[in-house]
Amino acid sequence: MAPAVDYFQNDQSLIIASRVIVWLVLGQILIARNVNNRTFTHLVMIIHPTLVMTCESQTQAWTFESQVAALESNDCRSFAQKAQLDSAWKKANELYQNCTKELSTLTGASLAETQKTATIAECPGYTQHLAIYGRDWKYLARLEQHFMCGGWCKPGQPVFTQGFQVQDSCSRAVARVLSENVSLMGLQVTVYSVVLLASTSLALILCPQLLGANAVTK
Repeated sequence: MAPAVDYFQNDQSLIIASRVIVWLVLGQILIARNVNNRTFTHLVMIIHPTLVMTCESQTQAWTFESQVAALESNDCRSFAQKAQLDSAWKKANELYQNCTKELSTLTGASLAETQKTATIAECPGYTQHLAIYGRDWKYLARLEQHFMCGGWCKPGQPVFTQGFQVQDSCSRAVARVLSENVSLMGLQVTVYSVVLLASTSLALILCPQLLGANAVTK
């Protein structure tokens, strides 16, 4: 799952998690110094980060759903990341085709036979192009290896990995992984967060003594 997901992830989850940690640390400091009502502080410490994580999980689920729809679409230009990967794949395919055609002419072997053994990394100009398309090419290479896919927007010949029958385009392979795994994970986290939020809130409201016998109201 990770090779398909990591390209489309952003740093929002890490930012949210960092804020939650800071919030919890601040709450512990307030409790230790008896700055605020301890019952209220405990309540806010539990409810606030849980609520934040619930909202974040649902937002992530919606984001992945929209990405799945874009990846399954025949439109290769409206989704920026899909368009970028399409351009990167076309450049890699152009380099590989030109390289193997020249090699085939030099060796006298057929193009099909040449492409069974030749790798794009051996092609002249690969290193220079890697400096421009490195992240995209590494991602596409991992997709070919993990999902036996070829092409990006449309099914095509594998460029980075040889020796297998193409099952589908790599964009559709990614869409399936996002739909079947990540969306389910987001739903599970959301349900867990909602249950935790409801149960802790109810427990603290009905049984404030659970917070400790030394709670002080100021």
